[in-house]
Amino acid sequence: VPKPILAADLASARGDSAEALAMYRAMYAPVLASAGVDADRALGTAAAGATSNARLIEALRKSPIAIVAMTNAADTMLRTGSNAAEAASLATIAVAAIPSAPEAIDALVRALVAERRFAEAISHANANPDPVLASVELAEIELARNAGGEARRALARADARIQSSFALPRALAERVARLQRSVAELQIEASAGIEGSRQ
Repeated sequence: VPKPILAADLASARGDSAEALAMYRAMYAPVLASAGVDADRALGTAAAGATSNARLIEALRKSPIAIVAMTNAADTMLRTGSNAAEAASLATIAVAAIPSAPEAIDALVRALVAERRFAEAISHANANPDPVLASVELAEIELARNAGGEARRALARADARIQSSFALPRALAERVARLQRSVAELQIEASAGIEGSRQ
């Protein structure tokens, strides 16, 4: 792992999100600027046209650290609930540069869910080449849509894929545990609603 990424990741892990985001930005903003993208004023516009912006894609592919920095910045924003729209823009650009990167797709899916853009989130989750991440993402989408039955089925698929894979990274294991608790709570609420309607 490049030292600047490691330093920013450590800042994010210890809860200093402002410092982490500044460090990530220092890695990706100059690369975006070299392609004519102002990270402060034109990020959303750049994201909307990222897949067809050859200059931007080329600049990012020459500086893969910038792609990692954008993905990790988006993840930090999502974990702290600070800016889902900016996280979605960063992740969109990262995915445009490396369409098959599971972590970038995962950040994008979570950002789209935070923005309640469920159809796009489902499309990207289905395109994630990591089957465990894809299953977890689909379960999270269904949970966000309050589709308890679908969330439960997606979580069961995620569990089956997790059982046949290696040990999960801690962050993903924590996500799955939170998801399991939330699905169980949704089930309890649904059951209480059914019982209340019978009385």
